Amino acid sequence: MTEQGSGRVVRGTVTFSLDAAYELALPSCAAPPSGHPVVLALHGFGEDCHRMLERFAPLVALGVAVLAAEGPYPVEMRRRVSGEPARIGHAWYQFTGDQPAFVAACAKTAGHLARVLDAAAAEHRLDRSRVVLAGYSQGGYLAGLWALTEPARFRALIAIACRIKTEVFAPDVLAQASRLPVLAIHGSRDERVRPEPQQAAIDVLRRAGFDARIQIHDGGHDLDGTVVAAVQAFLRDDLRFPA
Repeated sequence: MTEQGSGRVVRGTVTFSLDAAYELALPSCAAPPSGHPVVLALHGFGEDCHRMLERFAPLVALGVAVLAAEGPYPVEMRRRVSGEPARIGHAWYQFTGDQPAFVAACAKTAGHLARVLDAAAAEHRLDRSRVVLAGYSQGGYLAGLWALTEPARFRALIAIACRIKTEVFAPDVLAQASRLPVLAIHGSRDERVRPEPQQAAIDVLRRAGFDARIQIHDGGHDLDGTVVAAVQAFLRDDLRFPA
């Protein structure tokens, strides 16, 4: 409450809800008794679930379901080419540099994503014990925080073109989460997020007992065929999906 002249001003809040989309791609083969293993894929800032699903579509050939969720916050994206119309993209959180606010925002969005996973699994045969969380760019920042906060939810973490913010976690918390395999994929020419900080984060995880590594490719801030092939190899060779 604030005083203004001879009166007063009070502030209140009212909940405003938006629907957030998701798209699920299922393998053509029959699901095993426990259901299909799942990659929960989080797009980058200003993108959408449809584009993310298109990129990860090759994973379905492994017998893996791909669940591409959409960030709950719509954002207006201006075209770089003059004359092109703006479009609506999506974000996972707003970041001002305030670390506690970032952690709180990610926790809120993680709760939403848990409900997305619940909704998809209620309708389709998905193996909740084999969910890999994969995030690209802004989605990777969220994925890293959520996976290390609730490692029991996930079979592995894949962090693409981002930095896992290990400084958020106390050493004992990291040690408790160390059962979680972690793969970081990063472009050597990424000018938005340099690979060196992500390498340092992977080193922190390894010292905490994680099976964690980083794969560097000769690209920039990309999520292209090279990256998807690395994800495929990790799922097939390291996690033994879908067997």
